[in-house]
Amino acid sequence: MCGPRLLTGAKLLFDPSGFIEKLRDHQAEFKLAAQSFGAHLSTLAMKTDLETMQLQYTTAFTQAKISSQLEALIKFKEEFQERQAQMEVREHNTRVEVLESIRPLLNNLMDSLQQKAISAPQPRHLVAGPEVNVDDTLTDFLYERDLVKNDCVALAKLLKGKHHLARYDINRISALSFHPQLRAWLTVDEPSLILLNGRADARPDSEVSLYTAKIVHQLLEHHWAQAGQSSSGGTVIPLAFFCGQHRDWQRDDSGTPEELAMSLLLQLVDRGQHHLNTNILRTFSEHTIGGDTDSICSMFGRLISSLSREVIVIVVIDGLRYFAQPPNRGHGTKVVVSQLVQIYRRSPQATMKFLFTSPTKSHFLEDLFTEEEVLEMPRDIPATGMESSQVPDLGGGDSLFRKGLVRATLVAGGKLAASLTQANKSYDPSPTATLNANAVPNGIDTRKDRADVIARIDERGRSLGLNPTKFAELYGLGSDMEPILMGSDTKSSLFEDNSDAVDSIEACVKPHGEKLLRLFWKIIHPSYPIVHKDGFMEKYKKSYRCIDAPLLGAVYLNAINWWFYDSNLSNQPGIDVATLRKLTLQNIQLSYHRPRLSSIEAALLLLQCKPEDPLNPDHTFAWGLTSQVLSVGQACGLHLDASAWAIPEWERSLRKRLGWAIYIQDVWTALAHGRPTHITEDDWGVTPLAEDDFDIADGTSVEGEQFLYFQSLTKILHTVLRTFYTVKSTTQQDTSKLKEQAQPIFDSLERWHLSLPPSLAVSNLPPRELCANGNIHLAYYGVKINILRRLVRSTALAPLCLDIPALTAIRVHAHETAQQATSFVASLRLEHLDSFWYFVAPYLFSVIGSFLTLLLVTSLTPAERDHWRESLRAYLWTLRIMSKSNEPIRYAVNRLEGAILRGLEHALVFTVEGTSPVAFEATPGQFNADPDAFALGFGFTDGFDPIEMDLTAFDFLSNATLG
Repeated sequence: MCGPRLLTGAKLLFDPSGFIEKLRDHQAEFKLAAQSFGAHLSTLAMKTDLETMQLQYTTAFTQAKISSQLEALIKFKEEFQERQAQMEVREHNTRVEVLESIRPLLNNLMDSLQQKAISAPQPRHLVAGPEVNVDDTLTDFLYERDLVKNDCVALAKLLKGKHHLARYDINRISALSFHPQLRAWLTVDEPSLILLNGRADARPDSEVSLYTAKIVHQLLEHHWAQAGQSSSGGTVIPLAFFCGQHRDWQRDDSGTPEELAMSLLLQLVDRGQHHLNTNILRTFSEHTIGGDTDSICSMFGRLISSLSREVIVIVVIDGLRYFAQPPNRGHGTKVVVSQLVQIYRRSPQATMKFLFTSPTKSHFLEDLFTEEEVLEMPRDIPATGMESSQVPDLGGGDSLFRKGLVRATLVAGGKLAASLTQANKSYDPSPTATLNANAVPNGIDTRKDRADVIARIDERGRSLGLNPTKFAELYGLGSDMEPILMGSDTKSSLFEDNSDAVDSIEACVKPHGEKLLRLFWKIIHPSYPIVHKDGFMEKYKKSYRCIDAPLLGAVYLNAINWWFYDSNLSNQPGIDVATLRKLTLQNIQLSYHRPRLSSIEAALLLLQCKPEDPLNPDHTFAWGLTSQVLSVGQACGLHLDASAWAIPEWERSLRKRLGWAIYIQDVWTALAHGRPTHITEDDWGVTPLAEDDFDIADGTSVEGEQFLYFQSLTKILHTVLRTFYTVKSTTQQDTSKLKEQAQPIFDSLERWHLSLPPSLAVSNLPPRELCANGNIHLAYYGVKINILRRLVRSTALAPLCLDIPALTAIRVHAHETAQQATSFVASLRLEHLDSFWYFVAPYLFSVIGSFLTLLLVTSLTPAERDHWRESLRAYLWTLRIMSKSNEPIRYAVNRLEGAILRGLEHALVFTVEGTSPVAFEATPGQFNADPDAFALGFGFTDGFDPIEMDLTAFDFLSNATLG
């Protein structure tokens, strides 16, 4: 029993449960799987190789195909070009053959025409048709022969009787009668065209209509007189239409553009029938024209073209403004006028004279005329003392073509020769011909003479803001007056003769007035072009008494600062500046009772002058005078858009420059003195300045760029003040919100800075000339710093900002701006320092130092504090060495050392001199060299506990004493 058991036990010991056999089976299965997997890998490799070969084959096949197609395409292109060249050669040959074939035909035709011309001894006349009965034709068209005459009579009656005459300005009618351009239009035997715009009047019987009625009535009398003396009728054919007498288009059948055109056509047929082509008249009599304006004007043009050279056609259309409404009538009227103007411009044989008038400015027609063809009726006409019985005829008393203005004779060709006669000796075609330009003391003795000279010099007497005898005063829509009223100078409060004041001012600088003027135009005017140079100098050449006293004093007062830049003045004793300043200020105040643009110019120039005590200027006075300038400027309408006003072009530009000068003065003064601005965007209508708003003839167009860009910078500053410096906005201390508000302003400021032209670069220094370009760059840094001052101050006031990236960005931006501003000031040369600086320059030099002080007192680490202390020291040193030659910088040094820094030492207990008691791992040199390292060293996270900060130490509005 023991043996088997031992055997079984041994078997179990060596191979329990058949483990080895199972292991062999598993090894066999693993080998089989490995062989299968190897075979699979081989298959995949072969498949990959096959795909690679397939791709290579496809690529090679495609390249070969493309190559073959390209060769075919090149071959096709060559064949196409060859065929095209062959076609061009064939076409050219065909043209040559055709021309050669028709050449004999053309030669034969020319020979035939020459033979016909030789064989015809007389010009061929038109074959006479049946006689045309013009009267019957006009009757068929319902022609009213007396329509124009009745209109003239109705208007002429208005000049009879004082109860009618009181409605009109007799001086205006007289001025029109003697106006040289209107006289030339009527009397010179050449074609002429005028659009006469009247004043702002809404009556159908304005002074312009009365004037044209007198013209037409006398022309008709002359025509009928000629027609009675000659069987061929008169050679002067007057045609007229008075729109104001037919303005009611619903009740008056003649109140349409079609009737206007038809009336002119029928008048031409009636009064010119003896001069018109018979065949065209026959066509007209057969009613072949339509009832639309195009057909009527076409027939009118055909009849005009048939007139001979000796005929003069005078066309007067009065009161076109009354046909401007409704819109369809206005459009039809413009079509009629346009076609009549085209007839004139085609230069027919007959002499054409067109006079279109309107009681007001006819904007809907002005694009049809050139600037020389538009005549504006003067707004201000000097009084002539005429009574109703003295209202002049066009000829000075009798008929136009008999005894008065014109002596007419028919000369060769039958044209009208006209010349002025002795009947109008009072008319002077050259108003300045008799003036003595050199006799200053005796040339203009009385105020009336001075006003006459100024009125003659001012462009056609149309100036609104510089009228010598009246002043313009604005009453807005809410007042109980008309929008604009003119006041008489002699009736104004505290009126006194200006000549004595002018003499007193001139006595202060005599005999150096002209030299000071040259300095003003050379140094000040290019940067601050608020005076109309041409008008000023033209008056000054007649006499200094032609210039308003306040303006003359302000110009002299500004120019005196550059006394030593004139070789003749530099060795002369100085003048009494204090007396000149006192007289100028007194006359400025007096001029407000009769304000003109010169009052505004004088006040603005006075504000640019060096203060009486430059180191302690009277800020309240400057702010008060600025407020006065703004108030008087609004009274003169300088806050309004004058681009469409009926005033000379130079005055439109001057008003715009003065308006923006007031805007600049108000906004920058508000910033400098910490006051609220007076101007709001809702009440500001002046359009932005453009290059054509400056006197190009003066050579100031390039220099005017500085004033232009200063205006656009001031708009950005106005946004800054509204956003950060109003009473309400200063309560906002949330740094994150303020930074969001500041970002779009920073973007606008950067775009503005990038847009500056090279001519305004600080480095653009003309040889041997002063350069005022520093103004614009100093102002740029001033705006930027005042945004950053607001942001930096908010970081030290509650609620405390814990946005570390925002705080870092603000400090880095502030660091960069401060470095750039101080570097800019240090780069200024004597050419910059001695040039003209705007009134705000002292503040701007000072605010850079104030900004450095703010960065110093808000420093969060000792090292940063040392950096800003050193920067402030360097900036003060720069100002000290420059202050000897620059008054604004001298003020800045005095302001920083004597007020701001001393006050802060007492309020915040720190000194500019010395260093911080605690050292820091970064040195000031690292801050200057690496702004990134500077930003990392602020210590916002290392040992910074905002809860323990004494925020009141940084609230300058409530804690600092700056006395």
